[in-house]
Amino acid sequence: MTTMTIDQVSAGYGSSPDVIHAVSATFGPGVTHITGTNGSGKSTLLEILASNVLPRSGSAHIGSCSVTDPRTRTKRTYVPHEVGLIPALSLHEHVLLAAPEADETALARAVDGWGLREWFGAPVEDLSTGNRRKAWLLLCLLDVTEFVLLDEPFNGLDADSVEYLSACIREWAAQQRVVVLVAHALPESLRAARPRVLRLQDGRVRDD
Repeated sequence: MTTMTIDQVSAGYGSSPDVIHAVSATFGPGVTHITGTNGSGKSTLLEILASNVLPRSGSAHIGSCSVTDPRTRTKRTYVPHEVGLIPALSLHEHVLLAAPEADETALARAVDGWGLREWFGAPVEDLSTGNRRKAWLLLCLLDVTEFVLLDEPFNGLDADSVEYLSACIREWAAQQRVVVLVAHALPESLRAARPRVLRLQDGRVRDD
């Protein structure tokens, strides 16, 4: 199994000061929980792993390839926190556009797992905030790859959906996928699985 590594990475946005400073870490099979206070650099670190933010110094790799190498794109599933759905389209239409070759059995299982069967054909603008978030997660996670990057995925979810997503994450970990999860807190069922923890404070790794 290939690992994802960052080595002495510092990064920020535009002309602003660095958000993270000389962070090094290795992400291997199983779940790594990135935690820290607001503004500590959690989402920025995840965006570096997704190659949406480039390091100002240091490096980020999947195996021997830089995360910016096009060949690594197919190895990553990235779920940003911000929902990016088209209001006038239904979830069904989103699936047809984004994943026209999705396995019908897996799709049906996901729709039921997220409790979205009733809303599958409704325009996204008619969905509640919670159901829009569930639709976003369903769409992003239809084709899970070797590396799964999740930014605050539990926010806005009801208890049943939290447990469904937790079960999915445990399954991915059991399959030896690399799951990197940004969250202020984890559900009890994931804490019990004793994930690795990377704590950030003021953009630096905090040693406990």
